[in-house]
Order: sequence, then structure tokens, then C-alpha cells
Amino acid sequence: MSRRGQIRKLAKTDNAAALKLVSKLSDIREQIQALGWVARYAEPKRVQAIVDSAVQAANEYTRSESDLYAPAIALAWPLRALHETGNLRSVQQVRDVALAMLPSVNPCSSRTECHATLLNAVIPSGLSAADPVIDSMIANCAGDNHWRIVRAFVDSALLVNGFNKARALEIATAIADETKRDATISRLQAGDSSLPRNFFW
Repeated sequence: MSRRGQIRKLAKTDNAAALKLVSKLSDIREQIQALGWVARYAEPKRVQAIVDSAVQAANEYTRSESDLYAPAIALAWPLRALHETGNLRSVQQVRDVALAMLPSVNPCSSRTECHATLLNAVIPSGLSAADPVIDSMIANCAGDNHWRIVRAFVDSALLVNGFNKARALEIATAIADETKRDATISRLQAGDSSLPRNFFW
């Protein structure tokens, strides 16, 4: 079993041991995701401190690296952990840390993937938590018909349609590929939607 697999398993049964193993991960994306797992199953009083560690690790990474894809997308795991442990007041703060990194994520297809993953993480906390992610995605990623970008916009529109039809339509309207845009709008109008992805299992 990989060290990540060990951490996921231990997070549920021996949280303190899982947290110790996180320090042995050298990859920043794996480290932040693992901290999300530990936070998800930690004692309630320890959740915030563990998430703070993830944010600190992400911020430290930004001081030496120029492409911030890895920490930006990985923060989705601590974000969902905050929601699933009832720490909703901290969601906005961590979300904003991730959003601030996104202009330094390249290429645009990777930046869009980050937006879509963060959107899946925060939308269960409510549309107010998701709105800034949607706004940033439309402002910074629309207009490109790369297949990964188109796919992320289609998936995001269907996700948001389960929460707010008008916002979902905004996302769909921003799809650069005309055929995909029209098909997605038709699906939204027919009531199609999707559920947020699982981050923990």
C-alpha cells in the first residue's frame, strides 16, 4: 500500500499516526490532499489546526515556485473537509487562498481544471461559497476551446444546475465550442444536473 493509501486508512482509525505520516510526503499536492483526509476524520477541536497546516504548506510552496497548480488544486481536499466537519466559517478563507493562486496556474486548461475541482469542493457549502469560484472561472478561463476546458465548463454547468439554474446558464454560455455550448444549454433547460464529486471514501 502506498503511503497515501496508508494515510487515508489511518485517518479513520488512528488519526494522530496518519498526521505523522503526512510529514514524510515530499510532493506538495499529496501532502495537502493527505492533510485534507486527516482533517476530515480528526477530532472536531483539531480540524481547524490541520487545515491551517495545509494552507501554510501551500503558502510556503508559493515562495519558491512559479506554477501553483499542485497546491491550488490540492486545497480542494481541506476545503471539502471543512464542509463535512461543519466548519463552514473557514471555507471562504481557504477558498480565497486557492483562488489567489489560480492566476499562476498554467496552461489555461490546468487553471480551468483547478477551478472545476475547487467548485466541486465548495458548492455543498452553498452558492455563496461557490460564486467567487464561478466568477473567476468565467473571467479567467472562458473563450478557449481546448477540450479539457470545454469539458470542465460542461461539467461545472451541470453541477451548478442542481443549485442555481441562472448561474449554470452563465457557465454554459461561456463555453467556447458552439456545438458543446448549445448542447449543454439544452441539457440545462431539460433539468439535467450532476452531484458534487466525492473527496473522501
